Amino acid sequence: MRMNYCIAAVVLGAISLSASAATVGGTASLSLTAGAWYEVGNEYYVDQLPHTLDIAYSGDKDSGGGLVAPYTIHSVASGSVTGGVLKAAASTSYTQGPLGSSAGAFGQWSDSLTVNVPGLEVGTPVKIHYTIQVSGTLAVDYSMANGPGNATHSMAYASWNFDHYIGNTQFRLNAGQRVDILNNGASLVTNNANWADEDPYGLYTFDGWVPANMELYTHSQLIVQTWVGDGRTVSTGSASADLGHSIYWGGIDAVSLADGSAVDFTISSASGLDYGHSFIPSSVPEPLPGVMFLLGVPLLMAMRKRRM
Repeated sequence: MRMNYCIAAVVLGAISLSASAATVGGTASLSLTAGAWYEVGNEYYVDQLPHTLDIAYSGDKDSGGGLVAPYTIHSVASGSVTGGVLKAAASTSYTQGPLGSSAGAFGQWSDSLTVNVPGLEVGTPVKIHYTIQVSGTLAVDYSMANGPGNATHSMAYASWNFDHYIGNTQFRLNAGQRVDILNNGASLVTNNANWADEDPYGLYTFDGWVPANMELYTHSQLIVQTWVGDGRTVSTGSASADLGHSIYWGGIDAVSLADGSAVDFTISSASGLDYGHSFIPSSVPEPLPGVMFLLGVPLLMAMRKRRM
C-alpha cells in the first residue's frame, strides 16, 4: 500500500550532500538488511524483515480546553533490498486528535569489491566513475481547527537519507520537508522558509579515487521517516516519504590513472555481485506527484547530477 498526499501548506525542505572518510577493508560476502517501524501514540512497532507494516488506530482523547475529539491514525512503512537496489517508503496520517504518529523504513547492503587493473602495483590510486539513480517523492500537509486549545507547537515532516561509500570515499544525500504551525487560541501562524528550488531526484555521477588491486569495503544505506502530531490541539496532518521506486546502483563504467588515461579493468566482489553492471531499469517508474522545496547544495567530491 502506498499513500500520496498533496502539500496544502508552506513547507521547509532541505537537501544536502557531504563526504568523509571511510575504512578500506573487506567483508566476507554480501549482507542485506531491511526493516520498517511505526509509532502511534505511545505504542511502538518494528519489523526487520523486507515487509510492509500497516496499522490503523482510533479512539477518543481530550484535545485540550475540555474538547474531546475522535481521532484516527494510519501508518504504513515498507523496506526491501537486493544487491544493487534499495527500496523504502513510509507514510502516516493523523486526524482530529492530541496524539502523534510516525512511520519509517530502511534498507542497506554491505560487501567488498576489488578494482582489478592489470600491470599496476597493489594500492596504486585510480579514479573510478560510476552512477546512482535516485527516484522518489516527499509530501507533507497540516491543518488546524480554530477551536479552543492551548498554545502549542505542531509539526509534520518527511525525510530520507542515503549513505554510500567505497573504500575511503563516502557520499551522503538527504532531503526533507517540514510544516510548523503555532496555535494560540483563535490565531494561526505558519512558520516557513523556502531556500532553493532544486530536485534531489535523478541520475548522479561520481568520480572518486580508490586503491587498485585491493579489497575495498562498500556499504549503502537508505532511511526514510515521517512524523505528524502535536500536544493538545485539534488538527489533521499527513506526511509521506516514498523511495519505493528505489535507489539503483548504476555500475562502475570507467577507470583512469592520475594523468587521465583510461585503463582496462575488471570488478570482482566477495559476494559475486557484478558492480560493473547497472541495475537501473530501462524505464524508471515515475515518482508520485509532489512539490519540493530544497536547500541549495554545494558540489562535493566531484559528484554531478544529470537530469533524466
